[in-house]
Amino acid sequence: MTPEMPVFVNTLGTALEPNSLLPHWYACQRALGIRVRGLYCTKDTFVTTALYRMRETTQIDIPWLERQTGV
Repeated sequence: MTPEMPVFVNTLGTALEPNSLLPHWYACQRALGIRVRGLYCTKDTFVTTALYRMRETTQIDIPWLERQTGV
């Protein structure tokens, strides 16, 4: 495995097109009774959670977080 390899792949083993998930993503949110949000909100949640956990350990590694998320 290399950093360039996609995490989510289709049945052909190629990178999954995010827009193909959208109908299922929105349906799941509606079924759970939560506010419908786009896929990119997951990145925002990851950043918030990572910063919170880094703060708890007093080891805030912003460069690592930037490399992970591209922001």
